[in-house]
Amino acid sequence: MTKRKILLVGANSDLAKDLIVNNSNEFDFICLSRKSENQDCIIANPTMEETLPDIDGSLDGMVYFPGTVSLKPFKMLTNETFINDFTINVLGTINCLRKYESNFKKSENCSIVLISSVAATKGMPFHGSIG
Repeated sequence: MTKRKILLVGANSDLAKDLIVNNSNEFDFICLSRKSENQDCIIANPTMEETLPDIDGSLDGMVYFPGTVSLKPFKMLTNETFINDFTINVLGTINCLRKYESNFKKSENCSIVLISSVAATKGMPFHGSIG
C-alpha cells in the first residue's frame, strides 16, 4: 500500500514533530519550515510564495502549523505586530493553498488542516493580535 503524501508547513512545531513520530509508518511527510532546526525540513517561508518548493505529483493533504502570537496587552500591540501575525497566519496559508492547488487536485481524497489557537475563538488576556 502506498503511503499518503502529506505536506507539513511549520514542521518544527512540537505538534508537527509529534505527528511525524507517531504517523510516519502511515504517511510520507514533506516538511517545510522557516528555520533549520530539523535537518529533514525544507527551508521555506510561507509568507513568501517564491520560497515554497515545487512538489511533483499529488499531495493527499496539508497541515498548516505556522503561527505567531504576540503576548502583550492590547494597548502595547503595534500595527506592525498585527500585520506580521496576519501575514503568517492568513496570507501564508493562502500562499500554500495557491502554490499547491494543482497537487491537491491530483489526489482522490485531499484533506487540509489549519492549526489555530484557542485564542482565535475565545478571548484570552494578552492574545489580542491572534484573537
